[in-house]
Amino acid sequence: MAEAATKRRARVLVTRPAHLQKGAISRLEQAGFEPVSLPLLRIEAIDIESAEASAIRSSILNLDLYSTVIFISRNAARIGAELIDQYWPQLPIGVEWIAIGQGTADQLAELGIHAKVNPGVDSEALLDTPQLQEVSDQRILLVKGVGGRDLLKHALEVRGAQVNTIEVYQRSICSYTEAELADKLGATVDVALLTSGEALQAFSELNLAGCMALVVPSERVAMQAAQLGYTDVVTANGASDEAMLAAIAQRLS
Repeated sequence: MAEAATKRRARVLVTRPAHLQKGAISRLEQAGFEPVSLPLLRIEAIDIESAEASAIRSSILNLDLYSTVIFISRNAARIGAELIDQYWPQLPIGVEWIAIGQGTADQLAELGIHAKVNPGVDSEALLDTPQLQEVSDQRILLVKGVGGRDLLKHALEVRGAQVNTIEVYQRSICSYTEAELADKLGATVDVALLTSGEALQAFSELNLAGCMALVVPSERVAMQAAQLGYTDVVTANGASDEAMLAAIAQRLS
């Protein structure tokens, strides 16, 4: 009994941007893990009033001309929906809203946009859905961050859609000194949660791996991890907190 009482809790590195960590940390604590917060990416919204944002303002002002608006991520949902609200106090009629991932849909719902969710966890899964098979001559708007993949845009254009993209935020890598990392990480960390390819790259640049396992959100990111030399990698069924927690339980069972 005494041995069970003193058994060390598994330590889990939470690398989401700071404003997205609360849910993951709460779930990990409830499940008996010890969360360790280390944001790897900083999310910075675009300045909608800047000269560089004129094309974004134009797309938002003409939102009613699009048949479909697709939000790529939770950050795109949060920032994009807030920008839309500045120009459209009442949402335009006839637009189909789509979110990649339940977390993205939940974020939109909090801001008054009720979106359909693709059954999978990435752009590939969304492209397999029935509503995006026949899109010839439809106008589609993608809301995303700077950079990232262009798979969705290119695939929809091949199917005949007219696709515009607005990049409403940019990511920057959080920097830490060796002393700060030592202070945050302390003793051994068992598992690191990496919810995107960008987070994986930032993690790699910090040389943090040690003996910890990696939990990643998709086979695509798992392949990137393998290319970077990581061997202890578990693929979750998406980037949601629930999917990540299930993968941790699988790895540590």
